[in-house]
Amino acid sequence: MKARTFVNLTPDERARLGRDIGGRLVGVTEKEWARWIAYVAQNGLPRAVALARAMVASPSVRPGVKQTYREALRAVREWPVLKRLPAEDLVEVLHHARMALVARRAAAWEEEDC
Repeated sequence: MKARTFVNLTPDERARLGRDIGGRLVGVTEKEWARWIAYVAQNGLPRAVALARAMVASPSVRPGVKQTYREALRAVREWPVLKRLPAEDLVEVLHHARMALVARRAAAWEEEDC
């Protein structure tokens, strides 16, 4: 078995990557995304991807929750660097993506108030 080679990103690169991912998440609530982040932090990305696949395939999961897991799978597919980040860095990137969701929602609320 080949040893995994980690990628070391600077804090700015991790923040930028997280913002990029968060900007592309469609139909994801921050609460569901936070649950997925917690699962990644506790169980690692491979198990989190397996969970996401199971959730997407399950007929008993609500559509909004399914969408979060669909987007999580898409993020891992579109940004393969996520698989090569150390666990702490991965969780940081995913938190930055969550903050991008929060910022986008806040900006939408501001537009509605204007």
